Amino acid sequence: MNVHDSEKVIGTLIHEGYRQVNTVEQADLILYNTCSIRDKRSKSFQPPQRLQETPQARQKFGVLGCVAQQEGEKIFERAPHVSLVCGSASYRNCQKC
Repeated sequence: MNVHDSEKVIGTLIHEGYRQVNTVEQADLILYNTCSIRDKRSKSFQPPQRLQETPQARQKFGVLGCVAQQEGEKIFERAPHVSLVCGSASYRNCQKC
């Protein structure tokens, strides 16, 4: 459901000098684009928590989308390894970027 938003984020990051990689292990920045309509809010936190168990020191995690917009600072409390939270209405004004 968030294909358009994901494409906008990818385009912005590529414009800023980032590049896409093929595997999570290669990534320095891992972003999860959430959807409160499709996903239950608890599921939105599972991927970052699962990856926290074996993260590489250089990796940063971010949560994007409408769940991020609705939950805001609560995400940092539930998933302290998350480095940034950006709601779908504010991709250019992320919290804790």
